[in-house]
Amino acid sequence: MAGIPVALGKVDRHSKRTASGLDFKTIHSKGWAPTIEREDGPQLIEGPAIVQYIADKMPSGSRHT
Repeated sequence: MAGIPVALGKVDRHSKRTASGLDFKTIHSKGWAPTIEREDGPQLIEGPAIVQYIADKMPSGSRHT
């Protein structure tokens, strides 16, 4: 909906392992989602920061008021 590309990854809630077998706690120290790994800065692990990041990445003119 925001018009930005994403790649999603699954994490097993119980084992805290990604689909590729990686320990998710190496990505997010608390072991919970959501998490955004960015190429241009630190990862985002808190809901409000993630929502703001997505809003900031939306192409201008596609925001609804």
